[in-house]
Amino acid sequence: MLRSKKGYATALLASSVFLGACASTSGLDGINDATINGSHAQAQGAMGAGAGAVTGAVIGNQMGSSKAGAAIGALVGGAAGYMRGRSLDIKAAQSVAYDARQAGYQAEVNTAVMQNPQTNQSQQVFTGYRVLIPASEIRNQDPEATRILQKTAELAIQADTEVVASGPANLRDSVLTMLNLPAGQAQYVPSNDTKVAVSVMPRRG
Repeated sequence: MLRSKKGYATALLASSVFLGACASTSGLDGINDATINGSHAQAQGAMGAGAGAVTGAVIGNQMGSSKAGAAIGALVGGAAGYMRGRSLDIKAAQSVAYDARQAGYQAEVNTAVMQNPQTNQSQQVFTGYRVLIPASEIRNQDPEATRILQKTAELAIQADTEVVASGPANLRDSVLTMLNLPAGQAQYVPSNDTKVAVSVMPRRG
């Protein structure tokens, strides 16, 4: 029983390293024509949890508690799978940012370095995307502005992220309509800026 508790503590420690080990954040200018294939973090997290549960059950059985082992494996496997998914989200966000820059807008992708609890190696994960569009283009419903906002919305949906937009108060309805996101996934914060900033970031909790 003592060995089982020790193994469980080790797994929880590894998971806490994953959850709290953001080392740095930086904008990326890399160009990558990746396609957006759905919520990478969710899918990879689910697969990681499933595989981890099986492996953990085997290990736990050797420690005298297969159920505890499965729980530990699911926890660590899910965390590692989530990280793999967020790594794939980087490529998807880079693709959208590239399109935005080609249209003449400022865009950046932010990442953080975290420690993978399975491999104990550092790994870059997606932490956000941001694009700036002149308010006048939103007001005039410029086709390029509309297209980039729609692609930003697609990224938010498929990466399962939140969207926070800010800009002139009278453009709130226009921006939210162009994004066309489900209720609760996007919010608009009035500001005095001459550009509309649209930020995409992973959901909190």
